[in-house]
Amino acid sequence: SELEEAEGELHEVETELIAIPTEEEKEGEALTAKQSLIEDASKHALFEALPEGALLCGRRYELRRILLESERLNIYEGVSTEQFKRCSGCGNLSPLEDKFCNECGASLEDAPQYIPTVTVVEAPVGDEKLLEAIEEVATETREEMPRAIDRFSETPYGDSKRLYLVFERVGGLPLSLEATPLDYNIQLEIASRLLRLAKALSKRSLLLPEIGCAVMLDKHIILNSIEAVRLASSQEEAEVKMSTMIRSHLIEALKRCIDSAQSAVEKKMASKLLDDITTMGEGASLDELLSRVEVALNEFVGVSVLKYESVGMSDVGKVRELNEDGFIIYELTGFQHPKEFHIGLYAVADGMGGHEAGEVACKLALNALLETIQQEVLRALAQNMGSFFEVKWDDVLRNGFENANKVVYERAKDMHSDMGTTMVAALIVGNRVYIANVGDSRAYILSRNLRQVTKDHSLVQQLVDIGQIKPEEARVHPHRHVIYRAVGLHQHVEVDMFEELLNAGDKLLLCSDGLCDMLEDSEIEDIMLSEQEINKACEELIRKANENGGFDNITVVIVAALQG
Repeated sequence: SELEEAEGELHEVETELIAIPTEEEKEGEALTAKQSLIEDASKHALFEALPEGALLCGRRYELRRILLESERLNIYEGVSTEQFKRCSGCGNLSPLEDKFCNECGASLEDAPQYIPTVTVVEAPVGDEKLLEAIEEVATETREEMPRAIDRFSETPYGDSKRLYLVFERVGGLPLSLEATPLDYNIQLEIASRLLRLAKALSKRSLLLPEIGCAVMLDKHIILNSIEAVRLASSQEEAEVKMSTMIRSHLIEALKRCIDSAQSAVEKKMASKLLDDITTMGEGASLDELLSRVEVALNEFVGVSVLKYESVGMSDVGKVRELNEDGFIIYELTGFQHPKEFHIGLYAVADGMGGHEAGEVACKLALNALLETIQQEVLRALAQNMGSFFEVKWDDVLRNGFENANKVVYERAKDMHSDMGTTMVAALIVGNRVYIANVGDSRAYILSRNLRQVTKDHSLVQQLVDIGQIKPEEARVHPHRHVIYRAVGLHQHVEVDMFEELLNAGDKLLLCSDGLCDMLEDSEIEDIMLSEQEINKACEELIRKANENGGFDNITVVIVAALQG
């Protein structure tokens, strides 16, 4: 047993001797430990930014300053050292060697050359999810983000491989209440773009910390400061913060619009939207806000959610031998990217002058008006739908009346005639109607009840205005046909202009005095309410006017606004 104990002790000593490392083994172990520490440290070290002046992509881009430095993303402001071609059609930048725009396909043969300032986004290969999220947002919101003009990877200065995304950097004023115009339509456009951008960001748990991260560029907003985008803890946090911020901005912007509105219609629309946004409360989602803003934007620019039916009829009456009235209906409905459109011109004229001169004046005026409107519609459609909705259609309608006056006046001089004509016209663009009148032909709108929009340019209307006679006496006054304003009587004409919004179920009525002299407004209202089909309503109005005497020509145009 003593021998066995001695052998055991000897074995332990041998084991301890074997475990003692040699000098070479000690050095090897130290080197391995050092490498392990370096590798571990590199996993947690800051993703170090490149120095100012660094050149990337074969010296194509020079970095000017660091905008953001973080563990997962670096962002720089830089400049291209090469020229690009800018497409005159869509504004996209293409390399000089390209012959056609890779965005819209337009020829770049005469495109201007341009050296852009750029934003360079950099991420380490293997941890590029954040960069890819920004790229996805840029692809999804093409109008709210700068244009991505390059994507590449390289290993700068022998360091680890990095992935790069290059955006054009644009100028502009930081978005704020004070910096934005007071125009209602521009505020709607800004809100719509902000909300679309916020939706794209929140889906990827990204957020804008403040409105001023975006800039105003022309009438649009662009997220120029990509470096301002922050990573939220969740999609829900991103959405709540941005919806609260944008809703608050929109409420203040709408208050400013209401205070400075030049148009009663715009003031009414802005007030309604403000009420709706306020009623939604702070918990309103980005989708809810965007949906309401887009409805308001469509109402403003005339993207119609309505459809229209129209009919026109004219009758010589029971007394006159010649019908010197006339009407026109011109409608155009279609789609051109990105919007549907509807435009309609409806007009009634009542010629005067005797010996067929009234008929000539009526025809000349209506044709000149139609020609003016058609030319402007074709000019607007030839450009783009954006310009179509930006046309001042009230001015176009006024110009049509002035052109009609010139044509009739010059023909009257040539014929040595005192011919002229009354004229009332409505130009419907989307759900907005612009109404003009000269003389005593009228425009009415039927909603819950009948309302006269225009005001007669007649002697009896002046007597009513000054209180000498009552409105009901005007219809039977012996001088009720005396008018002091008509198309073609003088070298220049003063046109009364009105602007209204149409809703589904509304009806627009244009008529000559042959109708409203024979029927009380209450009778017209009863017929239009009882006859839902506009053809039958038109026929019944003319029948009733003839039944009551038919002392003049009778012309009626009815336009019904229907839910789209």
